[in-house]
Amino acid sequence: MMLKSLLLLVLCSSSAMAATSLPDNRHIVVKGEAVVRTAPDRADITLEFEAVKAESVQAKQQVDAQVNELLAGLNNFFIDEKSISAGRIFVEPNMRYDENDNQVKDGFRATRKVKVSLKKLSLLDGFLNFALKVGVNQIEQIQLLSTKASDYEQAALDKAVANAKQQGSSLASAFEAKLGRVYSIQSQ
Repeated sequence: MMLKSLLLLVLCSSSAMAATSLPDNRHIVVKGEAVVRTAPDRADITLEFEAVKAESVQAKQQVDAQVNELLAGLNNFFIDEKSISAGRIFVEPNMRYDENDNQVKDGFRATRKVKVSLKKLSLLDGFLNFALKVGVNQIEQIQLLSTKASDYEQAALDKAVANAKQQGSSLASAFEAKLGRVYSIQSQ
């Protein structure tokens, strides 16, 4: 019985070793890291318009008027049509609680999200003030981005590869060994 248990243990451990992604011979594992910093040169801004009125059509019309006023003023901020996207308009009953904690319908709520890409960051504060002036209810998100993001990502990848190569060479040299072929590459 002991021999069968030992044999089973040996077979299980060899199958576990076969499932690893590391080579059977000597190897090292390095992790290359790099950071590329840049200043943003554009902002993606998500705005939400909302209106509550007695009738659904009135709520929708108020949101439409506010969005149209925003769109009419975008030329002042050098924003073209390709830099704007407007989501669906949602109209739903507006509910509130009365003095007895019962839900009662209190008109209709209309909401619409508009996303704008501002290419001149120096105009960001003025644009936000303008959006508030035309009646935006919520500035949902402001993302500061770079128009050259893919170039910077490639530069960071190149630096991370160089960093990994340098680490591998240093480790091999410290153990008086030579680097062989690359066995595996993982990128994040």
